[in-house]
Order: sequence, then structure tokens, then C-alpha cells
Amino acid sequence: MKEKDARKRRRGEKEGEEKKKRKEKKKKESRGENEGEEEEKKKEKRRRGRKRREEEEKEEGRGDQRRERRRERKRRVVWQRNGFRSSHSPCKWNGTVWCPVLSSGETGPCTVGYPLKWTSCTTTIKPRKEEEEEEEKKKKKKKKKKKKKKKKKKKKKKKKKNEEEEEEEEERRRRRRRRKRREEEEEKKKKKRRRRRKKKRREEEEEERRRRRRKEEEERKERGEKKKKRKREKTRRRRRKERERRRRKEEKKEEERRRRRKKKKNEEDEEDSKKKRRRRRRRRRRRRRRRRRRRRRRRKREKEERRERRGEKKKEKGSKKKKERNEEEERRRKRTRRKRRRMRRRKRKRTKRSRRKKKEGRRQKKRKKEREERRAKKEKKKRRKEDKERRRENDREEEEEDRRRRRRRRRRRRRRRRRERERERKEEEEEEEEEEEEEEEEERKRRRRKKKKKKKKKKDRRRRRKRRRKERKKKKKKKKKKKRVSGRHITGLETKNKMATNDGGGGGGRGVGRGGEEEGEEFQVKEEDVAALKHWLHRQTHLPQLTGVNEDTWLLNYLKLCKNRMTKAKQGLDLYFRVRAIIPQIFENRDASTPEMESSFANTCLAYLPNLTPHGNRLVIYTHFNDDVSKFDPLALSTRILMLLDLQLKHGIKHKGIILLMDLKNSRRGHIARYPIPMLNKLLTYGWKAYPERLAGIHILHPPPFLEMALNIFKPFLKEKLRQRIKVHSDLESLHQEISPKLLPAEFGGAGATLQEINREWQKKMIEEKEWLEEAGKHKIKDINQNGTNEDMGHGSFRKLSID
Repeated sequence: MKEKDARKRRRGEKEGEEKKKRKEKKKKESRGENEGEEEEKKKEKRRRGRKRREEEEKEEGRGDQRRERRRERKRRVVWQRNGFRSSHSPCKWNGTVWCPVLSSGETGPCTVGYPLKWTSCTTTIKPRKEEEEEEEKKKKKKKKKKKKKKKKKKKKKKKKKNEEEEEEEEERRRRRRRRKRREEEEEKKKKKRRRRRKKKRREEEEEERRRRRRKEEEERKERGEKKKKRKREKTRRRRRKERERRRRKEEKKEEERRRRRKKKKNEEDEEDSKKKRRRRRRRRRRRRRRRRRRRRRRRKREKEERRERRGEKKKEKGSKKKKERNEEEERRRKRTRRKRRRMRRRKRKRTKRSRRKKKEGRRQKKRKKEREERRAKKEKKKRRKEDKERRRENDREEEEEDRRRRRRRRRRRRRRRRRERERERKEEEEEEEEEEEEEEEEERKRRRRKKKKKKKKKKDRRRRRKRRRKERKKKKKKKKKKKRVSGRHITGLETKNKMATNDGGGGGGRGVGRGGEEEGEEFQVKEEDVAALKHWLHRQTHLPQLTGVNEDTWLLNYLKLCKNRMTKAKQGLDLYFRVRAIIPQIFENRDASTPEMESSFANTCLAYLPNLTPHGNRLVIYTHFNDDVSKFDPLALSTRILMLLDLQLKHGIKHKGIILLMDLKNSRRGHIARYPIPMLNKLLTYGWKAYPERLAGIHILHPPPFLEMALNIFKPFLKEKLRQRIKVHSDLESLHQEISPKLLPAEFGGAGATLQEINREWQKKMIEEKEWLEEAGKHKIKDINQNGTNEDMGHGSFRKLSID
């Protein structure tokens, strides 16, 4: 507080002294004592202003900046005195000096001698454009490095995921093997333990399914989020690139305009300089001509004077006639001179008029050009505005399309989830039904065994009674006849041995018969089963009769597909005739020689291979010969599948199951997009049961990047067993490890025929049996609403009936 009071006092004293001085100076000015006081006043005002500024700047810290500015002004003044301008840019060798070379945009070392005792600059000077280009190159290199790092990270992540998936698959296989071993061990034990362990396994499997579903859902969500992020980044990058392109185009256009303006200015300057030169030349020529004319006139006058002098002398001597002649000649000469003067004046006037007209034409042309340029500028502005509006509209439309796509995707996901849930429910219901059927069969077997045991007990009792009766009779005979004891003992032993042999033979025969039936259920079918199924089919009024085929062989092949299960065969036959009414479009065109089928055979391969694997399975190959999506027809392909199965049923089935080999080298996303989902759903739900072919495995070769999407579409239609049997191969070596190359065609490194030959052979077979295939496609159910039940035949089959 004391320091502030002291400062205020000092300021008040200074202001009082200044006021006194001002009053004294006013008095002096009024008196006119000093004439140069006005200049001193100005200087004092400047000094006072500087002091005040310095005091304020000391408090705020601005004094250093002002000092540097004053120094720079002094340096510029020095440069102006030495012949350089102050607008030059600073030198890189010494920032305080102003370099004239940098301002001109030249390159190379500086060779200018500086006047203030500095030596010449030896540093290489680059213009701003080159520096900017170097900076842009550095930025591009950094971006490339970042992209490479991102790609490496993605590859590492993919490798980790694949390794984790392989480990999970191995762990699952190990678990399955362990479970199988446990099941084999537990089957040897009692039946009660089996039930309990089955329940536990079911619960574990359900828990595993739930875990897998949760994992799959989490993975799908993560993939969806990653895809969304990638799309957003792509859209941002595209917009940035578009903006940069627009800026570059605008900059290029501006540079072109500047160049054109400069060219126009240079051309106009050159034209003006040429015009000036022409004018100067014309003026010089005119001056020369005038000088020549004056000289001629002088000479003529001199000649005339001489002639006059001579004429005067002659006149004195000559006659009057000569005088008259001379006068006439002079008159003629004067007339010619006047005419020539008139002609020259007219020419001058004409040249002036032509020049004026030319000038006016040039001015008009310039005005027209200016008007056209103005119009072009206005039109360009309008076009730019229209382009901007169009771009905005396009951006809005793209955003709206993106929103619509997102909504569609959400709807599709919801529908898929609903379908998956429905399919899972159906699968669970089917499994429960199968389990119930198995339990019922087990109960029936138990009842039959109990009945057999009871029958055996009754027979044993009857035999014992017979023996006792015989023994009693023998005792009575002994008493009467009194025979030897040794003979009696022999007869008893013989009878015992005979009874034992009869019992043992019958039991052995029955055991053999059972073993034969159990073996026949897996690989062989009896004639009795075929006759029973045929009898059942004839009694079903709503089902049609098989025509054009031997019924016994056809039904025998169908029972082989159904694993010799009568209930499954009956349900499958009902669906076999029902599918033709559910999906009629697949059974309409069954002629392999039509152009649609011809194009499908030319573009896609779907065929059975001739040889069998050591396990008794047959290979089926599916590939695309071309990657042209427009030529792919899924309806023709589905008809081919069912035609192949019909041919197998007619000619006989010698294989246990099928191994499907899919080469997806030429397959694209468009192939999957062409599948109509409702038709595919019906084909996989009903067609699979109507033609119950057993799939031993699925091998995928050359997997495309969209394989996950395709598997997610087709997996819900498959059971867990088939999902676990899917294997993916990136090379032929991994495929040869599981399937021997002797069975494969030439394209897959095998010793067989080519795919084209195999495909065409099947086409020829279909063309040969065209009539029967068309008849088989017409075997429809009579009434779709009528359910195919086993009420007429009862539960089970004929071979399990026991008739007393």
C-alpha cells in the first residue's frame, strides 16, 4: 500500500510540472519569442508517448517485441539504400538478413554478396513447392507403414483365432472319444446305471449347446460391430479422399486460369509492342518520302530556274511561237501536279478510314470476348452450385440407403434367429420322439423277454412233470418184472442225455438266428421286411403306386437307406410322395437335354464317383467350372440332386454313406445370394427325410473369405453330427491325408477321369432314363391334408410280431 501511494504522489508531481511547462510555453508562443518551438513540441510529444508505452510494456512484457521491430525497420532501410527491396524473404543462412534469391523462387546456392560484411551464402535453397512435396511424400510413407502394421496385426489375430478353433476342435474330439469309451464300459453294466448316465449326458450336451450358442452369438455380435466400424472408417476415408480430390481440382483450375491470364496479358503486350513498332516504321517511311519529295521539288525548281534563265536568253533571240509553246507546257505540268496532289489526299483519307474501321473491329472483338468470358464464368458458377447440390443429394440418398440396409439386416437377423429357434425346437422334439421310440422298443423287448422266460419256465415244468411220471411208471415196472439194476441205470442216463441234447440244440439255433437278425439290421435286408413294407404301401389309399420300377428292388434299396428301420421307412415314403406336392417346381423339368439343364451341366459339376472308400462310402463332388454368377441356376441344380437319388434307388445302393467334397475355388457370394431361402428351407427339411441318404463327412477345398457367412446360412438346417463332420482344407495335401488320391479325379491330383467326363456320363444316363424320371416326378400324394400314420399296421413292424 505504501509503494502504491508513493507512485501516485510521483505521478501527481510529474503531471503538475508538465502543466506548468505547458502554460509557460503558451505564453511564449503568444508573445512570439521563439519561432522553432513548434518542432520541439512535436519531439517532446513523441518522447512522452514513448515513455508511457515503455512503462506500460514493462508491466505487460511487450518491450522486447517493439525493439526487434525497430531493428528490422532499420535493416530494411539499409537494404533499400543499397538497392534491394524490403519485400524480400529472409535468408536461411542468417535470419536477420533479407535474401533476394528466395523471393524470386530460384534454386541452387546463393551467390549474392551481402553489403554488411557477410560472406556469400553456400546453403542450397529450395522453393516452397519442393518442400511441400517432400512433406507430402513423408506423410504418404507414414500412412503406408501404418497400413502394413494394421495388416500384420489382423493376420496375427486370424492365426490366433484359427489356432484357438483347432484346439477347441481337438478338445471336442478328445471329449467325444472319452464319452464313447465310457458308453462302451457302461453298456456292460446294469440297465439302471445306463438310464442315469444317459440323463446326465443329455444335460451336459444341452449345456454345451447353450454354451456354443452363446459363444456363436457373442462372436456374431463382435463380427457385426467390427464390420460396422470398418464400414464407418471406409465411408470417412472415401469422403476425405473426395474432398481432397475436389480441392486439388479447384487448385488446378485456378492455376490454369492464372496461366491463361498471364498468357493473354503477354499476348496483348506483344501485340501492342508490334503495333507501336509498325507505327514507328510507317512514320519513318513517311518522313523519308517527304524528304525525297522536297528534294525532287527543289531539283525541279532549280532546273526550271535554269531553263527560265536560258529561255530568257533564247527569247531574246527566238520568236513568239516558242514562248507560247513553253507556256502551254508549263500549264500542262501544273495540271498534272494538281491531279497528283488530289490523288494523294484521297489515298490518305482512305487509309485513315480503313485504320479507324480496323480499330473499331478490334475493340468490338475484345468486347465480345469479355462478354463471353463473363457468361462462361457465370455458367461455371451455376454448374458448381448445381454440382454441390447434386453431391449433397447423393450423400443424403446414400445415408438413407445405408439406414434402409441396416433395417433390412436387422429384420433378416431377427427372422434367422426365429427360424433357428424353431428348428432347434423341432430338433429337440424329434430327438425326444426318437428317445421315446427307443424307450418303447426297449420296453417291448423287455416284455417279450419276460414272456419268453415265462414260456421257458412252463416248458421246464412240463418236462419235469413228464420225467416224474416216467420215473413213477418205471418204479412200478421194477416191482412187477424185477429186472436188473444196471440196465435200469443205463436207460435213465440215455434219456437224460437225449433231453440235454434236444435242449442244447434248440437254444443254439435260436442264438444264431438272433445274431443273424442283428447283423442284417446294419447291412442286409430280409425278404420278409420288404414284403411287409409292400403290403403296408398297398393298403395306404392316399399314397400312389410305384410304376415303371420293380417294387421289391426299389423298396429294398429304400430300406437300406433307412438302416432297415420300418417306422423310419414308412415316414420317409409318406414324405417321398408328399414332397412332389410341397415343392412342385423341382419335379417339373426332368429332361437333361433342355437348354437350362445343359447350361447347369456346363457350369456346375455334381456327380457320384464310381469307386468306394475302404469303409464302404462313396464320394460326391460339387464344383463350379466358371465364376460367372449369371449362368448359375439353383433350381436346375436341386432337380439334378433328386434325379441322382432316384437313379440310385432304381439301380441299387451298394454304399453305406456319402462323403461330400466341395471345391469352392470358383464360387462367389452371388452364388449364395441366388438361392431362394424358402425353397432351400423346404428342400433341406422335407427332401432330406424323403431321401434319407447318410452323410459320413463334408470336406471343403479352397475356402473363400465368405465361407463363414455361407456356413452360418446352411448350419441351422444341419444336425450337430453333421456340423462336427465338416472339415476345411486349404491345400490338396491335407485332403490326401484323409482321402486316398486313387479315388479322386485328375483335377484333385488323383488317378481317375476328369470332372467334365464324369459329369457328362451322368447326363447321358439321365437322358437315357428320361421317361422313368418323368414318371417318378409324377408320383404325388393324392390328398395333402391326409396324414401318413401307421394306424393300419400298428406301431413297429411285421418282423417284431410274435404269433402264438
